[in-house]
Amino acid sequence: MVNKVLKLMTIITIFLFIVACVGCSSSGLSSNRLHSEITQSLADIQEVNKIDVNLENDGGSKKVLVTLYIKKISGYANNSSNVIKAAKNTFKSCFKNDKSLKKVEIKVYSTSMDKYGNEIPSYLATFKMSGQTANKINWDNYDKLKFNEIVDEISWDKEYLAKEKEEEKEWMQYIDKKLKDRVVKTK
Repeated sequence: MVNKVLKLMTIITIFLFIVACVGCSSSGLSSNRLHSEITQSLADIQEVNKIDVNLENDGGSKKVLVTLYIKKISGYANNSSNVIKAAKNTFKSCFKNDKSLKKVEIKVYSTSMDKYGNEIPSYLATFKMSGQTANKINWDNYDKLKFNEIVDEISWDKEYLAKEKEEEKEWMQYIDKKLKDRVVKTK
């Protein structure tokens, strides 16, 4: 009799565990599905070479931390517009697919060289948006909105911005010289 009761309790426990697991996985996005959605939304941004997604469910409050790794490209191609585009697409993928998210935080890294010539991760920026802000957004018109006016928080690495400004200056000087050379040759 005791064995039958134990077997029945074991079966009930397993059944409840399965029901709980199915219930958890069917509510909103899973980390794998969210990773897939973000990867798909960033497919046209060649500079993004790695994506990490961490979905936290803290007492019914779902938060997402996305870490994007941007390839370092010589010249002016690795500018902040690519970083912003990656962040915009990531927010859209997260909030459009799961309206119950409370917060999405995106950290963006690139690579730089240490003094020994080894590539190391280099922090570029952090972007944050709350579910409250996301619920105000018309996602069908999102691409037309001014990103810096709707995102809750943006913080850039000052060193990165200084380097980018210097690269832009050098790039503009290069273009200016090429244009002057072309004008001189046509006279």
